[in-house]
Amino acid sequence: MNIFVFFVIPLLTISVKSQQIVRTPVPDSELRALVENLWTLDVNNVASQVRINTQDSVSRMPAGTDNAPNPLLSVPSTVYQKPTFAKLIALQDNYIPESNVAENVTPQEKTEESAFLDAVLATTVMKKAEEFLLDKRYIISRKTGRNGQVQVNKNAFKEALQQIWCDIYSRGNRTLSSSGFEHVFAGELKNGQVSGLHNWVFFARQETANNLNYNGHIRIVRLGSRGIVIKDNFKWKNTLKPVGTMFVGTSPEFEMAVYTVCFYARPGGICPVTISGKSVPIITHFFTQRGKQLISSAYPDI
Repeated sequence: MNIFVFFVIPLLTISVKSQQIVRTPVPDSELRALVENLWTLDVNNVASQVRINTQDSVSRMPAGTDNAPNPLLSVPSTVYQKPTFAKLIALQDNYIPESNVAENVTPQEKTEESAFLDAVLATTVMKKAEEFLLDKRYIISRKTGRNGQVQVNKNAFKEALQQIWCDIYSRGNRTLSSSGFEHVFAGELKNGQVSGLHNWVFFARQETANNLNYNGHIRIVRLGSRGIVIKDNFKWKNTLKPVGTMFVGTSPEFEMAVYTVCFYARPGGICPVTISGKSVPIITHFFTQRGKQLISSAYPDI
């Protein structure tokens, strides 16, 4: 059973050394306007190039009933060659799905992690998200030193993304085997169940590799000509996920930008945004490790 924790965000003042950080509360209307703006700025949206074959619907809790004999997605290879997509795929291939097996993060994998973040940070979508989070002081890039001089950390946003998305933590048995990125943008297997797997690029590639079988849709929200949000049922590595949700057609930077904004602005609860005028609430969960909040999960909830 999922337990959601909802927060009312007051005007919050935090003392960090000699600096007073005042975080501005963000109303729902401002979050909706921001995400609609991010949607407009997503020039790497590829929905027009992706064939989406939704086929028949399926109930929420079937015994593995397959009402969709064909794959959900057909993606041309040119999509995967786009810079942020290519670097996403390079990173997705690094993870061990089983949550009881520790991850060994190699120097090469850390390089791929950094390269992906650099690629998405170069996009207009992520620049707008960065501007918002810095302006609202959810992420701090300026600090006043003891000598009164202001120090600016130009890498503050990247460092924050690296921490909340990529830091490894345990989902049980003290095994350092999971991260927000692996959970959301790839997938995990825990206690005989599929956990996470909310990214359509990973979904499509796993279908092509015959590791994933789409059984049918539960609900679909169509976002004009720029994609869909789908709630579906599927098997991954012969393990059933009765209910999963994901965007289809969006860029990696759009998804990461929206999830990151909602993680900071509505941690652990519902982020009531709209996309293309349609209500697409975003759910985030967090995990606390050594006093730091890291992303546990993030996905559209339709």
